[in-house]
Amino acid sequence: MDYQTPHELLVATILSAQCTDHRVNQVLPNLYSKYPNIESFAYADLRELSKHIFSCGYHNQKAKSIQGSSLAILERYNGKVPESMSELITLPGVGRKTANCILGECFNIPSMVIDTHMIRIMNLL
Repeated sequence: MDYQTPHELLVATILSAQCTDHRVNQVLPNLYSKYPNIESFAYADLRELSKHIFSCGYHNQKAKSIQGSSLAILERYNGKVPESMSELITLPGVGRKTANCILGECFNIPSMVIDTHMIRIMNLL
């Protein structure tokens, strides 16, 4: 996925749920031009944000998660994406998979991003 900041990766990862990276990368340039920073996501009109991410599926829930996590980062972490699993998973729309992705990609903290398909295959071995 295309990103330049930890917050952009957070947004991209939230959008990637039940969606292809290819589709997410098609949506991101226009999304980032409309919402260039964390504040613009935090205070966005939910209906407008939802329209911009419609093609990624589950757009209403993803818009709430993006806005909620952006607002939480502003209020609780002074606008900086937290660098620990325990803090990341308190953000709306962020689970262990998203948190591990951010920790590994943005903060070089060793982590493994494992989805349900990998778990299913490992259980078969």
